[in-house]
Amino acid sequence: MLTISSEKLSHIPVNVGFDNALDDRSFECLMLGKYESGVFVRLLAILESKGIKVLRSSFDVSQADGNFVATLLVHLKKTDIGMFDLVEKIMESKLVSTVEFSPREKRLFSNYLFPINLVSGKRSILTTADLMIRLESNFRKTLGQRSDSIFYEEGRSYGSQLASLYSKKARSESDMESIQAILEVTKATGWGLSKCELQEDGSVNYSLIDPPSNGNGNVSSLFLVGMMRGLMEQALGHGLKVVDQNYDRVKNTLTLKLAKD
Repeated sequence: MLTISSEKLSHIPVNVGFDNALDDRSFECLMLGKYESGVFVRLLAILESKGIKVLRSSFDVSQADGNFVATLLVHLKKTDIGMFDLVEKIMESKLVSTVEFSPREKRLFSNYLFPINLVSGKRSILTTADLMIRLESNFRKTLGQRSDSIFYEEGRSYGSQLASLYSKKARSESDMESIQAILEVTKATGWGLSKCELQEDGSVNYSLIDPPSNGNGNVSSLFLVGMMRGLMEQALGHGLKVVDQNYDRVKNTLTLKLAKD
């Protein structure tokens, strides 16, 4: 029997940029068309028949109109491959309506994919993980503790917004399953891996594993604490207060104990 450990598979990074080693035989390919069963496999077979190596691929189907979008990072065996012949062969297959190739030499990012969306088409912007913590730290140095409540409440509001991405209609009948599903948003958005335990006294232990740190191996962000509180308040459906918090530097885990407010 094949066993799969969710713990081991929980740290597979989503790479936005390409490898630095791209050369003049590297291209990004964009293909659009009407979805049908097996279409992506057939497209890959066409590329393989031409001796083209696929280094990365993405395939998405729009539920609204049944169209697909495929992007591939490909590497050619020879620089003199007939690109026009390849495009012609792909178009002759009747599998796609549009195909484009973009040279990727000395470039790090996709020519086609924009913007970055969360579910429901909510536009997002990527930044480095430690930006918010550095901003918070610099504001505290300038304004003192007057800035703490601002970052805490903004984090709480942001956490509520993240939780609202998960519609009530999609939630499981089980409270715990529903909570765990909502908390998956921290993994998807890069803040960390969420785990929670409901206690008999009604309190909640909420842990965020591998959150962004300040670069020194410490987490001291009120924005992050506020975000965790806002998320859990939305997941449980009532107000909460933080009664205890702890950061385990060895395990890189931030844990809050939350009680009903």
